[in-house]
Amino acid sequence: MMDYKDFQLEHFLTDSFFISWVKKPDTASEHFWLNWLQNNPEKEELITEARKIILKSRYKYMYQPTEQDYLQVLEKIHQRNYSSNHRYTKPKINWYMLSAAAVIVILLAVTVILNPFQNETSIVQEKSVPQKIIRSVPNGKKLQFNLPDGSQVKINSGSTLWYMSDYNNPSRDVYLKGEAFFDVTPNPEKPFKVHVDKIVTKVLGTAFNIRAYDDDHNISVSVAEGKVSVYNNENNKVVPEISSGNMAIYKADIGSFEEQEVDIEKVIAWKNNTIVLEKASCKEVFEKLEKWYGVKFITKEDLGITGKFNGKFHDTSLKDVLTGLDFSSQIDFELKNDTVWCSKKDLPMK
Repeated sequence: MMDYKDFQLEHFLTDSFFISWVKKPDTASEHFWLNWLQNNPEKEELITEARKIILKSRYKYMYQPTEQDYLQVLEKIHQRNYSSNHRYTKPKINWYMLSAAAVIVILLAVTVILNPFQNETSIVQEKSVPQKIIRSVPNGKKLQFNLPDGSQVKINSGSTLWYMSDYNNPSRDVYLKGEAFFDVTPNPEKPFKVHVDKIVTKVLGTAFNIRAYDDDHNISVSVAEGKVSVYNNENNKVVPEISSGNMAIYKADIGSFEEQEVDIEKVIAWKNNTIVLEKASCKEVFEKLEKWYGVKFITKEDLGITGKFNGKFHDTSLKDVLTGLDFSSQIDFELKNDTVWCSKKDLPMK
């Protein structure tokens, strides 16, 4: 597969594989380009611009031959019918030559159409169907990028965010499953909305975090700067504006909201590559580390751990985290490839 790292706008606009993905994405092209963007987030704006041009435009340039062009084509056809030592005289135009010339001119015109980026290319706008742009982040990874309006997003492990290719026209809507932090570019005329199932978080320009993993059961919206409003799009239940340092929690089981103060630095520690464990059960610790490092925890037996775990790890390898947990618990950890085997320690007899 071609290396696209050094591609500029004009290269993407003429690359058949890229154009095919934009126009008619399939499983293979979708997998390739989403993974490529994940590994090359600095190309996000360039790819977005290339997609816009391809989706909204088609190129048409018809070559109109001059009388001199016809004569040159006819002359070449005539010369092929004479030996090299035959004295040249200007041929009479006949229907055979005219037909041959017409074929050549048509071929020239088709060539120009298929190669749209000529100096005299004209762009004809056409309506296109908006495409879904998906950013899916597997366990063990995180992704940071800018939306077309300049708003910054950081997506946590095991999360998916998507929006339409006509984002910001007429509205700014994104859809989330998992966890993400948003730093939104202000635009009073176009509110920014994050949709999580039937829950909508609406802002004009602020910074906030949303956590909505399937296994959390609840949806939490924590505000780092400014204010946000949260409402249920199904029954129009609304939480009064949530201000900085506060969290709105939607309790899915009872279908209602509650608000509470929160240590925002702990909530958004993940985006700064910091793991915070605070009164976490053994199960919660394993689930968090599985997402964070992209591994699987397997217990060989009932560990019987009832205590809670506390800790803070910044830019720490899984091996070092397990070493720290080993000292503070009765669990032995054995890391093999992407699997962590857990067993109860054999404590010495007293």
